[in-house]
Amino acid sequence: MIRVLFFGQVADVMGQREVESSPQSLSLLDLREHLFGKGTRGESLASKVLMSVNSEVVRDERRLQPGDEVAFFSPFSGG
Repeated sequence: MIRVLFFGQVADVMGQREVESSPQSLSLLDLREHLFGKGTRGESLASKVLMSVNSEVVRDERRLQPGDEVAFFSPFSGG
């Protein structure tokens, strides 16, 4: 299992802060499409959300392994 965390606006839109998912050889992109794909609550965030695996910001193609912790969060703003 992998632990999936949602922060900030992403958590607000998703209506939850944490879920568990089975990786089944998924890439981070596959997981993002599953959670934020067409017809889901988070569809509007799909292209904007930032992602990390085990506290490291990573790219979409990262393969997920059992025990990984994935976080989805909004881009930071400020100056």
